[in-house]
Amino acid sequence: MKYYIYVSDSKVDMLFPQVPHEIKKKIATEWKIDLKILSASRKSETEAEENRVVRLEAVTSFIQEYGNIGSIEEPADYIYGTLDMKWASLPAADVPVVYFIASTGNTYLCLAGSPKHMLGNLHGESGYVSSSATPLMVHHLAQCLESQDMSGGPLTDANLELLRKNNYGKAASFTGTQLALETVRRAVVELSGPEQQFEFLAKRLLEGQPPGDGTKKCLLLSPLYLALAS
Repeated sequence: MKYYIYVSDSKVDMLFPQVPHEIKKKIATEWKIDLKILSASRKSETEAEENRVVRLEAVTSFIQEYGNIGSIEEPADYIYGTLDMKWASLPAADVPVVYFIASTGNTYLCLAGSPKHMLGNLHGESGYVSSSATPLMVHHLAQCLESQDMSGGPLTDANLELLRKNNYGKAASFTGTQLALETVRRAVVELSGPEQQFEFLAKRLLEGQPPGDGTKKCLLLSPLYLALAS
């Protein structure tokens, strides 16, 4: 059994209709759940809590059989791994983000998503706006780095530009992708939090060499799930 701490219901709901009937039937039988109930659209938070893990199992089984899964060092469309990572939320951002970060031999790794997908959060669906899109993730990470550099100063466009000039050196010459990769690198290097070992399956959003460090690549991922590793 897995001790899930993060399950992206939005990704599960998007991918679940694409899962072949045979896999849905197999998972429903294993979990002793009526296939009609498993396949029904979520109508309430209670139903989501009851079925989210079973629906996740169906989706992950589908991805494992048909998807393009790689590793941290050899990324593909999806990445599966088990790794010691630091994690925490970013309350400084205008829309909160929860992040899981690690630095391996060749990679700066950052998984980021909405706190609403943390199991046990008390805010429900209405408490948070989705923050799993790549531009929003990068923007929120930059805001948190800015708030540290500005000692809690206002999160304005002017301060964000100052952050770029002060910390990114030749930021004016960076492309949008380079700036995003440098933001991911800085997040991994500078942000902190408790460290635990997690198993995860995540969608690759951004990959490349950051301009601020030529020794490692950056990976920004959107997690489908994270579970405490046994």
